[in-house]
Amino acid sequence: MSVKVGGVWRDTKAWWVKVGGVWREGSGVFTKVAGVWREEAFAEPLTAIAAPNDLFASGGGFAQTGNCTCTPTGGAAPYTFAWEKVSGTTLGLTGSTSATTRFNTSAPFAIATYRCKVTDDDNTIVFSNNVTVELDNM
Repeated sequence: MSVKVGGVWRDTKAWWVKVGGVWREGSGVFTKVAGVWREEAFAEPLTAIAAPNDLFASGGGFAQTGNCTCTPTGGAAPYTFAWEKVSGTTLGLTGSTSATTRFNTSAPFAIATYRCKVTDDDNTIVFSNNVTVELDNM
């Protein structure tokens, strides 16, 4: 198929659409709103990965801490974060509404499973993988 773009005929296998008065090669989904064609922007699906998967800290009688970071991809930024316990001992959390949280306890031994709830700007919610946290103060 041939299409005239800017006064020049071009051969193409793609389709063309006029967006804001300019002919553009169609690469996505276009909708006509109030007589004007607009290209729809589609984000990749929202996902979240927490790392490390297994967090272990131990040491001679001192209160132990360990950090974990949740990394979202796709969706629509900005993101909000909420770390939550899945099972086990309730640990102290510093940065429970941040991408990176610090788990802590002064108990002799604590083990728990946590995950991070991520919400994007479109209010899409996903949960990260579970993280096993083991803090040994012995």
